[in-house]
Amino acid sequence: MKRDGYFDSLKIILILMVIFGHVIEEYLQGNDLYKWIYLFIYTFHMPLFAFISGYFSKSQDRNKLNKNVLKLFETFLIIQIAWFILPGIINNTFSPIDLITPYWTLWYLVSLCCWKLLSFLFVSRLSKVQFFVLSVFLSFAIGFIPDGSAIFAISRTLVFFPFFLVGVYSTEKDIISIRSKAKWSSFVFLFFVLIACYFSISRFNSMQKLLYGSYPYIYIGNAFLASFMRIMTLLLAFAMIYCFVNIIPDIKGMHTKGKNVLLYYIYHGPLLVLIHKAMEYYNISPEPFYMVIAVLCLLFFIITIFARFEIFRILLNPFSYFFPLFSKVDKR
Repeated sequence: MKRDGYFDSLKIILILMVIFGHVIEEYLQGNDLYKWIYLFIYTFHMPLFAFISGYFSKSQDRNKLNKNVLKLFETFLIIQIAWFILPGIINNTFSPIDLITPYWTLWYLVSLCCWKLLSFLFVSRLSKVQFFVLSVFLSFAIGFIPDGSAIFAISRTLVFFPFFLVGVYSTEKDIISIRSKAKWSSFVFLFFVLIACYFSISRFNSMQKLLYGSYPYIYIGNAFLASFMRIMTLLLAFAMIYCFVNIIPDIKGMHTKGKNVLLYYIYHGPLLVLIHKAMEYYNISPEPFYMVIAVLCLLFFIITIFARFEIFRILLNPFSYFFPLFSKVDKR
């Protein structure tokens, strides 16, 4: 599928929200403003990313699928092993379970591999309704499994799979239709969601766990209430996807950056850790809002520079670069 400048704009806006959420993550306790923003962002940003990934994963070409999945899993393994070894050396502790539990942001790479494989295997075998209902059921049911669902991001893979699947089934005509609708209703809906998030601050811990998609219901509270809330958050996320597809404009200056969204996603994590360590060393507090914005801009600037040099792509896929088996594929 050819590049779509609109989706490049949408992906950059989303990745900025992802980075912003991770910058403030350390400072949520005791800061209601950050909690408010955080809850709002988490109602839609990963569901919308999954939707976009699905939209660009319609191909039923087995060769292309294999290459894409191999490259994604290669990137996951390289970063995962690095995150496993380095803290282990520093702390002199190694836990085998950590090696098969995706570190921080890496869950999305594992989930994306699984989503692509699942859609390839079953899109042609099940009707749209059957496959979607099955995906929603799995998203709902995984919360009842008490332990082990974080291994290989099983829980998040199933929780966010319905959004990927709807992306697969969505057409360019559907997107054009949504974007052509009146935008005032989307803004009104987003305003009310923002208000609802503000009144949810008092239940922040349980809402945070619910929106993460990685916690069993028993860790959120009453299992049956949490399962009901899972369905409600799925419906909310679908509505939020509609609203953001409807209101986000096509920003011309974002087109070239949109194709590098994976670089922003992968590199912002380790860079953020380094920046926070440096600020801690120099006794600079990164908690004030102006410092959060400064760190966000610094991360975006650094990775934009990284994107100009091929070496930073090679580091993520060295085998793909040096061996013919992993030939170049579409960067979407």
